[in-house]
This record gives sequence, C-alpha cells and structure tokens, in this order.
Amino acid sequence: MASMRPEYQQKVALASLLAPGGYERHFTNPFITPFIVRHKELTKLANTFNIYELPPYRMKYNELILSACTTALFNDICSSIYHMVSGGDSGELNNKILPIMFKYLPTVSVKQLLHFAQVIDSGHMRQWDYGRKKNMEVYGQPEPPDYPVENISVPTAMYYSLADNLAFAKDIEDICDTIQNCIRKFLMPNKKWTHMDFLASKNLEHELNEPLLEFIQEFENAKKPDNF
Repeated sequence: MASMRPEYQQKVALASLLAPGGYERHFTNPFITPFIVRHKELTKLANTFNIYELPPYRMKYNELILSACTTALFNDICSSIYHMVSGGDSGELNNKILPIMFKYLPTVSVKQLLHFAQVIDSGHMRQWDYGRKKNMEVYGQPEPPDYPVENISVPTAMYYSLADNLAFAKDIEDICDTIQNCIRKFLMPNKKWTHMDFLASKNLEHELNEPLLEFIQEFENAKKPDNF
C-alpha cells in the first residue's frame, strides 16, 4: 500500500515491523517449500473446487486442534510441528500461551498464501501473477511488475532474528536498505529466536516489548517541538 498509494503514508507516524515478509530470496523452510514449488498446481486445484480460505471456517478446526494438542497423546506431536514450521526449538516457547493461540487461530485467504508462494518462487516482491496472457491484459507486460518499495518513506523499525526461516534476516536487511526511511534494525539477541517467538516467547516482555516500546517513546519525544 505504501509503495502504490503513497498518500496513505502521511497517516502512519512509525511502522514497527516484527519479522516482516517481503523479499523472500533466501527462503528454505523445509516444511513449506514442497508446497511453494507446486503453487501453480495448487492454484488450479483451488479454482477447480472453489477453495477460498484455509482451513475452511465451517470445519471448526480451532476446536479440533485445541482438543487434540492439549491431550497428553498429541501434545508432543503438536509441539514438534510447531517448531518444525517456525524454525526449530529456541527454548523460548511459552507453553501456556499455545492453547490460546490454537483456540483463536484465524483462517487465511488462499489467494494470499498462493501470492506468498509466487513471491518466493519468483524471487521478486511483485504483484499477483495471472499467467502471461492475462498479465498482458492487466499489466501490459508478460510478467507482473515488482512493487516499487523504494517509494516507501514511512519511518520504519525492523525487528528480526537469525533463526527465523519464514522471514530471513538477510532479506529483511535488504528491504531495510531499499526503502527510504528505515530508522532501526533490531536483531533479536537470542540467535535461536524463531518466527513464532515474536508471538509466543516466554521472554517476550523483556526481549522484545520493552525495547520496542522504549524506541517508540524515544521517537515520539524526538518529534515533539520544544514547547509541546
């Protein structure tokens, strides 16, 4: 939005981004990659069967996952899947918050997931790929255009980690160097910190929330006139 509709940037004082996606040139998540390389087949499948959200809300999957993952039999299995998807066991997981997360897991737009897959597969942060023929109709070119992220001028703070295998540190640093006003790159001190630790770390308050809020306060104070 900020790159395509720059007038909206005036409405944002400071963007504090936690493990942001965007550039995905170093994506190697072993659990998700097999789906990425088959995104064209998955797109056809979704269109054929009119699948618009995952998981379908009518499945009541929240209740199913919650009941399964809070039993002794499946608790370890759920934890293993959690760590496999997010980048490993950092030792940070707050087990008490997992039932809450499972209870309120949202559904996700299938097109959003497929667009994410297109970005990873192409190596470009670009608009939706309709295929060469329709791309010519929509964009006037065979490949979808990249988002002009260099137009983003909103003051931006990036919070990221080394063990995150969904939003890689090098990709975040690259996009920080590309936008106009990246004013902070905060690398999490725990080198094993994963993507999901930004939500579920038992040390979240001290390791992330406190430095984030302190920086917001410093930014606000710096923006105030002397006689405020």
